[in-house]
Amino acid sequence: PLRHEERARQRQHHVLDRMLAVGMISPEEHERARRQPWTFQPRPPQPAAMHFTEYLLTRDPPTGDVVTVLFRFESGATGCLGAISSTPYYGRFTVFGDLMWVEARDDSHPQHGGKTHLITCGKDGVQHSQTFAAKDPVRANLEEWANAVTTGSPYRFEDEQRIGNVAVLEAIAKSVDSGNWETV
Repeated sequence: PLRHEERARQRQHHVLDRMLAVGMISPEEHERARRQPWTFQPRPPQPAAMHFTEYLLTRDPPTGDVVTVLFRFESGATGCLGAISSTPYYGRFTVFGDLMWVEARDDSHPQHGGKTHLITCGKDGVQHSQTFAAKDPVRANLEEWANAVTTGSPYRFEDEQRIGNVAVLEAIAKSVDSGNWETV
């Protein structure tokens, strides 16, 4: 109801109409419920994986490299990033919106020849998949940076993007310590 109040109101009216039709509420209760103003107490959603993540973090897992992050974007879309690097590698980034979702998933660590699979799914429920050949992103990044330094050509990441990446990592660490959502 916070983002799509009209649709929520329509659903409410439908339910109230059905309750009246089957005799669960009186006509007076039906009318009073339809007229009653809505009040909201918005609160940020609690991360669904928080308990498992806290469990792993407090147990000093043998993997040594586990991260699970939930994102909420200004647009209202949400996302989830999960990665485990020390055990057999697992990496996934998913974004959910009103019209579709998209997921990028690696089948092994990119530095070890892992392919990336991109899956999208729209409102029609049909999933579309693309697979991208392995590329070592760390090496590619260092090569592009070295090229920018030696030739003066532009580096693909602007200062603002690099600073933003650090801000995201700092927010993840702060969120782990505080247990609260952090704004970046």
